[in-house]
Amino acid sequence: MPGSGEATGARGERQAAGGRAAATRARLLAAATRAFADRGFARASVREICAAAGCNIAAVSYHFGDKAGLHRAVLLAGFEREAFPPADDPARPARERLHALVAAFLGRLLAPERHLHARVMARELVEPTPALREVVEVAFRPLHDRIRALVRALRPDLRPADADLHTMSVIGQCVVYRHARPALDVLHGPEALGAADVPRLARHIAAQALGGLGRHDLLPLPPLQTGAPRDRPRARRAAARRR
Repeated sequence: MPGSGEATGARGERQAAGGRAAATRARLLAAATRAFADRGFARASVREICAAAGCNIAAVSYHFGDKAGLHRAVLLAGFEREAFPPADDPARPARERLHALVAAFLGRLLAPERHLHARVMARELVEPTPALREVVEVAFRPLHDRIRALVRALRPDLRPADADLHTMSVIGQCVVYRHARPALDVLHGPEALGAADVPRLARHIAAQALGGLGRHDLLPLPPLQTGAPRDRPRARRAAARRR
């Protein structure tokens, strides 16, 4: 058919152009994540990000509008890889659902591939930009509301303000293992209380939450998974000191 070859060729060119554009966008996001993690939004420059990504400055305007748009995309990209919080099963007891949710949250916080994004988030919390409100709504509020609902299920008699305190206590006990990482490395040795310890940490935090709620009748919690716990902080600290 006349013209079919031209149409096929044009479609192939559009697909190739789309692939190049997607690759450029991905390189910009990767370079910007590193720059914002190392220097923060205010001190990282578009020029250095583009140089690291191997593209011209106009690419930022094309894909993200401006530096603030690029920063927003970096923040949100860290939450787009999977649905979170994971699906809940209301048929399960509330204590099991809380335990599983804490484990999922810790696993997400401590996953090695998320460390760089966690540094960007830490800077955003210290030096907030207008993007923080959207990040809270997209990423933090669903987790907060799920934990709060479980707190209310475990203690329906709590005043709303007290339920909020218990909710933030659970979240705080989780995020300390991410945002206090440098201090934990000094206190307990590198790799201590990290991703490999998630089952033990999740069980501890969930038990602390139940105890704080006065639900001692639901303790002790069963381990999230079988196997010997990684409970060697003293040996790791000794090894760190020898180094």
